[in-house]
Amino acid sequence: MKYIIALLLLTTSVYSLEYKIEDTSVEIIYPDDYKNEKNHVFVFAYNPPNQELDIMSSLQTEGIVPIQKEVNLRKLKITNNTYYILGKNTSHDKILLTGLLPKSYFTLRSYRLNDGKYEPVWALTSSTKATEPIESPEGIIFKNTDTDHLFITWKEAINSEGSLLLVSKDKPPIPPVDGIVFNPSTKYGTSKAVNDGTTYSLFSGRKEFSDFIKIENLEYGTYYFQVYSYNGDKEFINYNTKPGAGNPRSVTMKLPPPELEDFDFLEETIELEWTKVEGATSYEVQIGLDPEFVTTAENYDKIDVGNTTVFEMYAIESVPVFYVRVRAKDGRNISQWSNILELEE
Repeated sequence: MKYIIALLLLTTSVYSLEYKIEDTSVEIIYPDDYKNEKNHVFVFAYNPPNQELDIMSSLQTEGIVPIQKEVNLRKLKITNNTYYILGKNTSHDKILLTGLLPKSYFTLRSYRLNDGKYEPVWALTSSTKATEPIESPEGIIFKNTDTDHLFITWKEAINSEGSLLLVSKDKPPIPPVDGIVFNPSTKYGTSKAVNDGTTYSLFSGRKEFSDFIKIENLEYGTYYFQVYSYNGDKEFINYNTKPGAGNPRSVTMKLPPPELEDFDFLEETIELEWTKVEGATSYEVQIGLDPEFVTTAENYDKIDVGNTTVFEMYAIESVPVFYVRVRAKDGRNISQWSNILELEE
């Protein structure tokens, strides 16, 4: 549930009023130094954007009762099939207007009666959001986190119109803002969702729990995923930003495998060379006596050679053909094996 806070500029005074919109309610807040300037008549109307309302010509000058501190719009009768007269404020520092219709454009205005004529004081033109979903999505599941992509799914929230998947690397994502639509892309980093430089939108809509979404363009590191349920669309969209069971979740993508590029026969050794893997702190070399590495050479079974991309090994005596592969490491994070080189004496 998201507050939108702004200032209402007065047309006949140096003062300003603060208002808050929350789903289907509006709260008007007077500043402390506004005590002698409260004699306002409040009028509310539902109207499409840019539609002018002729209220002043039909607004009555007598019989307007004091406004209550909290007004439920649905209990009032509409005037002239156009607007509601909410009443006159003479004492309240705050006025709460409830019962607005969801997904509706509206105008809220105040007037001051001066010498039998109404003068406009301020006007707010805005819209309400859709009703916020009661629940959040649950149960994020990952598959295939050992490459540059993964598959993700979750359980949709009941009675919501859709889900929004956001992700950020190395920290939790910034939650979405009501009234703003985030166009997604399943390729990480190509559709910015929130202007913090790291949070991206990956999916928006509805899906079955059995449908996994493929997220591409991921690098080694930790990614934080959160799914938000929402109702409405365009400027009416309303997100539930509360966490759910198993939502949010983070996952650390595995290191990509290095690539064995070359080898050279030296006088007594063989020099191996492979590509550097970003994020790796060391590499493991394994030498097999068969291409499936069922049998490995003595002293050359997953040996840690440190943070280097070059390694000199001795040839395997009495073995005409042997096989070499390498993988990257960063603590417990270990990549898949590289391509296999076949070496022949």
